[in-house]
Parts: sequence; structure tokens; C-alpha cells
Amino acid sequence: MNYAIIPAAGTGTRFGGQVKKQFLELKGRSLLEWVLDEFVESGVFSKIVVCTHLNEVSDRLKSFGVDFIEGGATRFESIKKGFEFLSPQTDDIILIHDAARPVITKELIKQVAQRTSELGAVIPVTALHDTIKEVNGTQVVRTIDRSILKAVQTPQGFKAAYLSAVYDSARGDLSRYTDEAKALEELGLNVYTVPGDAKNIKVTTAEDLKLAEFYLDN
Repeated sequence: MNYAIIPAAGTGTRFGGQVKKQFLELKGRSLLEWVLDEFVESGVFSKIVVCTHLNEVSDRLKSFGVDFIEGGATRFESIKKGFEFLSPQTDDIILIHDAARPVITKELIKQVAQRTSELGAVIPVTALHDTIKEVNGTQVVRTIDRSILKAVQTPQGFKAAYLSAVYDSARGDLSRYTDEAKALEELGLNVYTVPGDAKNIKVTTAEDLKLAEFYLDN
């Protein structure tokens, strides 16, 4: 079976303002609503669980027919709670997606789900186009070959057995991981890539919100 976990309990402090990032309005809908629309419409999930603060779940969000649970103090804690809520079997597929990536498409969702079923752990990536420098303070140390570097997006897909291995090894301490793929790398498990989507940006600043609106219009 295929499941999706969408962590949406964060405060969005980097964005600023009074409204949490996942609930910011974009063309008359919250970022989270745009995400849920694509995930539900993809038709590939038996269950979709959103990890957020239950007192912030509006009637509009409830209308999507997905499950809402109380999120954790961190992104990783929220995902772990979503995983425990789903109680997946070993070969079930879990897709994890940022609530602040509203320009996600059904096509990318389906691609990640399919490749995860074949490979076990998959992340969408995009190429870097700028020259990349390693810098110490203001001094350039070296130029890094950008052809071997990729920018990582979500949704990231994992077989349930992989996430179980992460939680068993971490023993509750998930703070050192930037994403689930990094945790798998530390365990020596292979993670594979699929082409991401340049429009699938993470909204972190007000400029990102304007760019997301542009992408949705074009």
C-alpha cells in the first residue's frame, strides 16, 4: 500500500509574520491546501496523514478527507508520529512531503511512488546551475564540481522497512538528520534519485511566495 505523510506543525519562523508558513494564502488557498489537492488527486494513496496542531485544522482542510494527527516538536518527530499512526507493513511505500512546497505535481508524486516500489528509497533532485565555491569566512577555499552535486526536493519515498531501521537506530534522537535520506546514508542503505521539478520550490521567503504564484499561473 502507498501512504503519504505531510509534516505541517512547524512555526515557519524564517518566513516571519503572524501566519504559519503552511497556512499562508496563495491564490485564495493555503499552501497546505495546494499540497493536499495534488496528493489526493494523484489517486495513489490508501491514506494521507497530516501532522499538525489539531486546533489549527479548518473545515476546509477537513474537506480533503485525509487524516490529521497532532504533530511533534520537530519535523522528524512529526514524521515519526505519522509513521506510527499508519502502522505500515514492511513493503508499504511512504512518501514524505513538505507542506511548504505547494507547486508539487501529480506526475512527480506518481514517479516517486513508482520508483520507490522498485528501489526502496528515492529522492527527487535538480541540477545546480551556479558555480559552487567552498568558502572559509570571506576567503575562497576551492571550487567544487557542480556536476556531482544536486539540490534535493520532496516528496521523498521510502519503503516502511527503511524508516523502521532509521527509528530503531536513532533511539529517539533524530535531531542530527537533515532528512530521512541522510539517516539512511548513515546506515549504509542505498538512496536513489529521480529528476525533480524546478517549479517544486520550498516557500521560505516572501519572494518564494510570489514565485510560487507565478508558477501556478503558468
